[in-house]
Amino acid sequence: MSKLTCIYVLFKEYVDGSTAASAPYINGEEYPLGQGGVLNEELRGVLDVLVFFAYEHCNIFFDQANLDGLLRQPNIFPDEDYPGLDATLLSQFQELGMVRWSDSPVDIKETFRYDGEDVTHSLFGDMSQRELNRQETMAKIANPITNMTLTQEEREYEPCVLLHHGAVTSIDGRIEGSRTGNRKVELTTVSNIKEMHAWISENRFPQRHYDYNPKHGDANHTAQMIHDRDGSYRQAAQLLTTTEETNGLLKLAVGRSRESELWFYDDARGCCIYFENQGRYMPPSFHGYHLHPGDENYDNIDFEKLGKLK
Repeated sequence: MSKLTCIYVLFKEYVDGSTAASAPYINGEEYPLGQGGVLNEELRGVLDVLVFFAYEHCNIFFDQANLDGLLRQPNIFPDEDYPGLDATLLSQFQELGMVRWSDSPVDIKETFRYDGEDVTHSLFGDMSQRELNRQETMAKIANPITNMTLTQEEREYEPCVLLHHGAVTSIDGRIEGSRTGNRKVELTTVSNIKEMHAWISENRFPQRHYDYNPKHGDANHTAQMIHDRDGSYRQAAQLLTTTEETNGLLKLAVGRSRESELWFYDDARGCCIYFENQGRYMPPSFHGYHLHPGDENYDNIDFEKLGKLK
């Protein structure tokens, strides 16, 4: 499987009377001199979201010109107000798997404009083309006639979202431009953990796969008795939900890394559901069960992380 969810990242840029933002869709801001906290807040607003979702299988793209614009002031005053920022930031980008969109651009088939200006060969244009490709693929899948002829590869697509912290002006989570023929193109934007969680839970590709495990049963089947090392028997942790309900909770579950287990609080049952990673890469597959305090694996759940979704 070659296609994954795409997260595009944009930052505000430092501007003054002699400089402008690197693209017409990017908001510029004059950072007060000597106030590195302003820049750090901008960085943290975006990077904290990416760190939270490090468990997702996705491609993360940034724009070099946009980054240069963000770091314009630190590059002017590197030692005075922003010591070591360049190296620290690039190291974190690397850890998060962030790459320049221009290093692996999509094949552009249309012309894109924003506020009347040509943005075809920009992050906006790249994201717009991937979004149009997704729409085209989804239309073929929904059509009973074309659906029958699609190969597995032709069913793959790249859901796209733009993560920013005030870098663009969006309305109701959308930023609008135009494409060939003056037709509208809309891109989805998110600005925080809650918004990203809501979007990625429904739109990730590939979506997670739930594997029923008879050991843990489900709402209609009792969990099995298992043999402990000390020779005793006990009942395995019980899955309390139906297959449909479990799939819904699996979409929402969070974790630590791409290889880790996932967890989520099941409000309807008043306890956490825990998903064990089956180790199959694509699509990521899990089996699940509910846990209560004192149960095995209960202490693996990161309740602080879950709290950030409230």
